[in-house]
Amino acid sequence: MENKVMDVVCRYMIKEKSDIRSVVGHLLEDVKNSHAVSEQKEFEIKLVMNELLSNCFKYCKINTESPVIVEYMVEKKQLHFTVCDCGTGFNVREIDYKKLDTTSDQQLFAENGRGLFLANQLSHKLRFNEKGNQVTAIIDLV
Repeated sequence: MENKVMDVVCRYMIKEKSDIRSVVGHLLEDVKNSHAVSEQKEFEIKLVMNELLSNCFKYCKINTESPVIVEYMVEKKQLHFTVCDCGTGFNVREIDYKKLDTTSDQQLFAENGRGLFLANQLSHKLRFNEKGNQVTAIIDLV
């Protein structure tokens, strides 16, 4: 399959947690239409998307007046996926990914932080805005 570049940014507004599955499905369909991705890569994309989107519903009051905004595009051989919510955000400087130890039962079963750790490990790069209510994951497709 020839790798193509999407020239359109796709944008969705998610108002309910149940909408996550549909948006993830559309994104994966778009990615697979432009790139041959392995089942493992497809799983990783789903995991990153679900973790980042679930955090919005866990930490922010999402509704029809203040939905989660999702934008994505495939550029060359990377997926760029941005999630923005209406929340107050968090101090992104407090995250220390290097200290997170996946072999530690304490970290594996921690209440908070595991999702961001996984998203960070499976992404080429995670970028947060200064407020901490928007994150962009860049995921290599090959």
